[in-house]
Amino acid sequence: TGNTNTTYTHTAPTPNSDNYYQVKTLIGSDESTGVMEIIPTLNLSFGSAGSTNGLLWYPQAVTHDSNGNLYLADSANQRVQKFDSSGNFISVHSTTHNSPNDIMTDSNGYLWTPEYAGHEVKKWDSSGTNVQTIGGGGTTGNGQFYAPLAVFEDSNGDIWTGEQNNSSRIQKFNSAGTYQATYAGGSPTGNYANGGNGNGQFYFPTDFAEASNGNIYIVDNYNHRVQIMDKSGNYVGQFGQLGHNTNGNGDLWYPTGIIIDTDGKIYVSDTSHHKIQVFDSSHNFLYQFGTYGSSTGQLDHPMKMTLINNILYIVEYGNHRVSAWDITNSVPAPSSLAVG
Repeated sequence: TGNTNTTYTHTAPTPNSDNYYQVKTLIGSDESTGVMEIIPTLNLSFGSAGSTNGLLWYPQAVTHDSNGNLYLADSANQRVQKFDSSGNFISVHSTTHNSPNDIMTDSNGYLWTPEYAGHEVKKWDSSGTNVQTIGGGGTTGNGQFYAPLAVFEDSNGDIWTGEQNNSSRIQKFNSAGTYQATYAGGSPTGNYANGGNGNGQFYFPTDFAEASNGNIYIVDNYNHRVQIMDKSGNYVGQFGQLGHNTNGNGDLWYPTGIIIDTDGKIYVSDTSHHKIQVFDSSHNFLYQFGTYGSSTGQLDHPMKMTLINNILYIVEYGNHRVSAWDITNSVPAPSSLAVG
């Protein structure tokens, strides 16, 4: 007691299946279990509020092409902008948008954007030409949309979409844009009725990611969780819970984006907590980073993300910018661990 420089040494633990080292430390009477981990560091940030080239106004999402160029859904400016991986402005890719809420690059290099206020999903070539539009002829039928929120291509080349309305349904299309199936929601009411909070039901599905086993992870925004389905739309599992009052590890508050890295780690943008939470492939909490604010290294409403060579690009809706974080975080096995 009273010794602030005491060092406690522990034998190095055995790594788990995800190559993380579960460690138990005893400092005074406080015993806790944690994960030996290097927290990501800020690599760069770019963008600020405005409407001229290179400026952003409430951006929603980011994706990248095979050359490492970034494409930003600059939602309130009704456009998509193109930047290099260092954040330098290249061009305005396209301007005929109607509140693009998401953006993704498919396996053939085309860009896709769900047009939230236009009730349609658009496909674009690299020059910014709109080559295909899905929906737009109505708001409730199969293959139509009412306030689409997200678009995603799975490893089979099929296109998944999520909607705010139509009971927050999930629809799937083939690579040609032909309707295939509805997996959740779908009540043709044309209002804000949600599909519910049961297993396989959604309340604003805002983003998708695919794990190495082919399962699809879907951010269930208003249910404060992530749900997992197989490619046939069968419910597999879920993780996360409302953390408005608790703000505990793994608790979520209106999450928006998700991405899975090559090691199977799952990154969730915990939007209303202004941080990123990271989970292992078994959905156990690993660590988190980010605090609310506009200063360097802080986050304001982190939205959707893209990953290039261990650099995680995060769209910050509230700061009208993109921040890029180095997530290289492997830790060599030590012979012992010093704490204190």
